[in-house]
Amino acid sequence: EEHVLGDLGESLRARRQEAEELVAEMNQLLRGVTTSQGIAVQLRWTLRDDVAADARRAVELLGQPSGALLPGERRELRDALHRLIEASRADAPEDSYSEHLTRALDYRRWFAFRIRYTRPETPGTWHDLHRRSPLSQGEQKVVCYLPLFAAAAAHFGSLAGAAPHSPRFVLLDDAFPKIDVRTHPLLFGLLVELDLDFVITSERLWGDHATVPSLAIYEALRDPNERGIAQYRHHWDGQRLQVVDG
Repeated sequence: EEHVLGDLGESLRARRQEAEELVAEMNQLLRGVTTSQGIAVQLRWTLRDDVAADARRAVELLGQPSGALLPGERRELRDALHRLIEASRADAPEDSYSEHLTRALDYRRWFAFRIRYTRPETPGTWHDLHRRSPLSQGEQKVVCYLPLFAAAAAHFGSLAGAAPHSPRFVLLDDAFPKIDVRTHPLLFGLLVELDLDFVITSERLWGDHATVPSLAIYEALRDPNERGIAQYRHHWDGQRLQVVDG
């Protein structure tokens, strides 16, 4: 009981609090960011609808400091966690106790992310994003890019104390397909605002937008009748696109 409610319970409580703080930081980064159509986005990290009743009750009780739990609540929390562990043991009796603890008390399996969006014509009314949402394919892609960028920035921010000068790399292969060209400056600008270091490959994007203060661009050209590939270097300084060594 001391281990489950003490060390283990405190670890679960701390992990959940860290996760909620990370989600809050993501939403803070997303605040005020809208697509070219005025659509805003936020993230929700909530319990899954199909989570076990014992896990749901454990999450409720773990939301309080262990010292604040009444004796009856402590017993309820202990029993709920024990039942989760016993259920794992029944499913895989050959596994070790540490494996049962890892599987039964993995809080990440109890929660799920949901992307929510609101339109400018209905401010304050949020809808969960799903495949039947009344958005164009391009709008759905943009709405998905925004929280991904915010998640990357929040992740790097959480590591900044241990590695303050590390690069904050995101790699985007064939970036922003089927997205309206009017939205490209917004997406490039968001990467800049979030202080993300990005490498992008594309057959059509140049990134020479006013929202990008500096960018190195490498163009690869191939003639099917010739051997090899010609490479040209360009530099965008926020105002002009110039050929390097041209």
